[in-house]
Amino acid sequence: MIIIISGFVIGIRLRNMDIELSSLVIGAVIFYMANLFLDKSN
Repeated sequence: MIIIISGFVIGIRLRNMDIELSSLVIGAVIFYMANLFLDKSN
């Protein structure tokens, strides 16, 4: 949860400078969390 929150905070801070960069960061965080969920389910 801390990683997700920090990802959103970084995204908000970078939104004015580079929307694509913030989207990439948030997307990477979601992908990372999805991999952890799949690893726990197996």
